Amino acid sequence: METKEKRGGKKEEPKSGELEFIHECFARGLSNSETLDEMQDEVFPLRELPFIARRRKEFDAVKKVLDKRHEGAYDTDIFKRKKTHWDRLAQRAQEFSDRLKAFFPYTDDYILADAVIENDDYELGTLLDDFRSFCLFSHLKTELTALKNLKSLSELKINDIPQILSTLGLQAEKQQFVGKCEVCKDWE
Repeated sequence: METKEKRGGKKEEPKSGELEFIHECFARGLSNSETLDEMQDEVFPLRELPFIARRRKEFDAVKKVLDKRHEGAYDTDIFKRKKTHWDRLAQRAQEFSDRLKAFFPYTDDYILADAVIENDDYELGTLLDDFRSFCLFSHLKTELTALKNLKSLSELKINDIPQILSTLGLQAEKQQFVGKCEVCKDWE
């Protein structure tokens, strides 16, 4: 049974055994030409140097990824960390939504920071000053025009609360956020 193809015809894709053989040659430090010579003694389809060069390129790319992963350059827990981050933001969004509903009918023109002082509402003050709230604000700011010119949620006017309540509730349910904050700004 002849397994080698004639030159010039459409070449068949390499099977796993052939790829393993080629990659083993590369791992041993053989050149493309030496690898091609080694293959002549095996029962593989007839190949040419451009085929071996493509396999070398693939091998080098995979090797680079595996080396980086081994060195810890790739964050394999990114999805778990993102989910945890979004869960915490969703919890904070729900907390804010619940707290802001206390300001109904939302007719006052002062800001939340003033409400904290005026009502001795230290619980709201703590909520506004928390790091997680700053992260939530960074994410919400990209979605809500009412927040575009603010530096923090404590600058939100009471009469602007209705504009953000539905988004807060939606984000708390979806547990997914757009934009970036200090925690996730470098995540890909």
